[in-house]
Amino acid sequence: MSITASLSKLKSEPEFLRITHEATTKPLPSPALTAIWSTLSFLSASSHTPDQIGFFPPYLTLVLSSSAHNLTSFPPSEGTFVENLTRAAHVTSTSLSCSSVLAGLSSESDEFGDVGILLPHLGADKEREIVNLLGLDHWLLDGGKIVKSGEISNNMPSGLAQIPQTQRVTARPQLDELTSLLSRLHDPFEFRLQGGQGNEGMVIWVFLGKLTLDKETVWTGLLGAGIYADF
Repeated sequence: MSITASLSKLKSEPEFLRITHEATTKPLPSPALTAIWSTLSFLSASSHTPDQIGFFPPYLTLVLSSSAHNLTSFPPSEGTFVENLTRAAHVTSTSLSCSSVLAGLSSESDEFGDVGILLPHLGADKEREIVNLLGLDHWLLDGGKIVKSGEISNNMPSGLAQIPQTQRVTARPQLDELTSLLSRLHDPFEFRLQGGQGNEGMVIWVFLGKLTLDKETVWTGLLGAGIYADF
């Protein structure tokens, strides 16, 4: 299967839904796919290099189109892991009555959903490198900022950890599946990119860790978006 050329080529939600349904044997429910489309559409409009960001429909995964040729060498187990992680994130967020496990209950919009992300090996300044790879570095020039999360407990995103325990209990089976997948990521880190002038209130969340399968190691996890009046 081939990767979508770039986010800039995905011009409409109907086209995105068609491509995704054709590429996957078990598509996500339409509300989840619509939420993913909202995130991808926003990212495409915000990035100054959307032609270098691709979406690989079979695995519901964001990739760099400049590295697309390398996808043929990725073991299917890696793609399947990211797909399962994305599916688990959406099942869990639905059970918790929110649209994103990264944003949790704090986002003022339920429009955006989490999407899997697969990136090459990263250097020491991981957060800034990811922002650059996503073509969002201009946000930092317009008053935006990178906010790193503190110590990650049990490989759980902060947005999910902040949901009251009484509410999390009701989604225990879904949470168990998600946390089981997240526990396989080594050296996890999380940050949010807050929008500057022209993007006030917009936030991009990223949660990543190292995954080693079939003797290959990649950085993988989830990317989400949200709207916050307090940021």
